[in-house]
Amino acid sequence: MEKLTERQKKILYLIVKAHIENGEPIGSKYLCETLNNQISSATIRHEMSILSELGYLDQPHTSAGRIPTAKAYRLYVNGILNQKISTKTKKTIDMIFENINGDYEKIRESAGQALSNITGLPSVSLLSHSDETYVKRLELLPMGRRTVLMVLVTSDAIAKSKMCKSGFDLSTDMISQFDRISTKKIIGTELSKFSSHFIQKLAAEAGNIALIPFFNTVYEIITDLNHMELSLKGQEKLIKNEDNAEALKIMEFIARRDAIISVLSNADDPISIVFGDEENKNGPHNSMIVAKHSGGKIGVIGPARMSYENIIPSIAYFAKKLGDIINKAINEME
Repeated sequence: MEKLTERQKKILYLIVKAHIENGEPIGSKYLCETLNNQISSATIRHEMSILSELGYLDQPHTSAGRIPTAKAYRLYVNGILNQKISTKTKKTIDMIFENINGDYEKIRESAGQALSNITGLPSVSLLSHSDETYVKRLELLPMGRRTVLMVLVTSDAIAKSKMCKSGFDLSTDMISQFDRISTKKIIGTELSKFSSHFIQKLAAEAGNIALIPFFNTVYEIITDLNHMELSLKGQEKLIKNEDNAEALKIMEFIARRDAIISVLSNADDPISIVFGDEENKNGPHNSMIVAKHSGGKIGVIGPARMSYENIIPSIAYFAKKLGDIINKAINEME
């Protein structure tokens, strides 16, 4: 990427910020007034012309001002990634997590809605497991003559349960045999190793046809755990968007769950900003801001013209607090 002068960066940042606020093309007169005439109008027009040639600005009409392209937005947000969170927003987030009272399952369910309420934008969250995540605990709770509730807990503090029905009457010896196999072969094994072949091998080694439903249920639970869980909250926030066409484009993107999962999966930086329609010379229509935490990714989707100075630090701090809750839950399991 071309190295811009400090003056060019200053002009470009002002254009992006002004365009975010009003959505209109920005002219040299406005910039000159904003800079208190410290830079002449002719010099500003010259710099704007250079920025246009470099792909940072576009001129929708001959006589109009300039609008920032996706390239300009990218430079702008990269320059404010270390922006500090406001005291008010920090207190709001702290209060949300204090009210959770260590209830990890509750925060997993409500984190997305809480972030949406804070930012005023639809939130997206993806819960996932690392390659090192393993089965921490596995229990069978008899629920009837031929039914048990299987409870599986992972090393990253996720608990899943599923009813398992056997074709045989359950006996203490049957459950004890499964517990012994579970202790030796299942507990401590990484989730990534649970293939259908692995489960079939365990069932064959058990040599007891009555235990097959138990092994099948283990596989079903772990398959669900390995499947990334996408959560979308607060889509109704877009209704308040003054630009209906812009809101419609964002809603169309939100409907493409596979595309969102792909973006989230590839967002490997502590904070990632992804712009939609980056090739659109008129600038991006929407953007996603995503933060990593101990249990996955969380962020927001909204119009490209969003308040990045406030939203980026809010998401970064929210993700940190969420990660702290997850780590606490994991440590309490030790």
